[in-house]
Amino acid sequence: MVEYTSGGGEHTNVETGRVAQLDQEIGFISQVRNPLPLSGGCDIEGMEEALARCSARIRHQNRAVTVRDYEDIAREASRSIRRVKCFPGYDRQGRPSPGAVTLVLLLKDFEQGNTRFGFVKEQVEEYLKDKVSGDLLHTGKLAVVEPDFIRISLRAELTAEHFNAVFQVKKLAVKRLEEFLNPLTGNFNGRGWEIGTLPNNLQIKNAIADIPGLVYVRNIYISAFAGGPGGREVDLDAWGAAPTVCR
Repeated sequence: MVEYTSGGGEHTNVETGRVAQLDQEIGFISQVRNPLPLSGGCDIEGMEEALARCSARIRHQNRAVTVRDYEDIAREASRSIRRVKCFPGYDRQGRPSPGAVTLVLLLKDFEQGNTRFGFVKEQVEEYLKDKVSGDLLHTGKLAVVEPDFIRISLRAELTAEHFNAVFQVKKLAVKRLEEFLNPLTGNFNGRGWEIGTLPNNLQIKNAIADIPGLVYVRNIYISAFAGGPGGREVDLDAWGAAPTVCR
């Protein structure tokens, strides 16, 4: 038996208030509206994605044994997943725990908050049931969580080629940094950042070094905080392998 679902694709992920009518009339309902943006719609799978998925399936044979197996199988559960990182030996809080396996998922619509994560989490857990060790399930040591985002506070001293270029250089630097730090589409290659990695001082300097009108970058000061505004400061030099992704 083959099971599949089919929807409308990416264009159905409409903004708040765009849904204004029902497909069919339902008694006692006169008006509808979506209070939140819709998400989860995906376009049809491309050839490159299909080849990668099928090649991975030949390797893991629907059994999660290695770290890469867990990541590939979890990614198969939902096309809303853009990043997967497996942390063997860590619990859901990122603490060392022998025998535990934690999967960290970054969704393509992560910027809309965690309203959809619970649904994708259930999909992954259900999909993994017959593909992982029974002991892992019975002991409750398999965890599926979303990333803990790191907030980066950055101050840079830039020198423009002339006074009239100051505000333009600042505007371009802010725009460039926002694009560079994006988890999914940032970094130098436009493919984003892997879960568990953070940019360093030199990378950030190189990201803005070729801005038109910029003569040179004098100093860059970076602070990173976990847990949102007012959270604890993170030591970038001692950054480890905790289940975290930079934002």
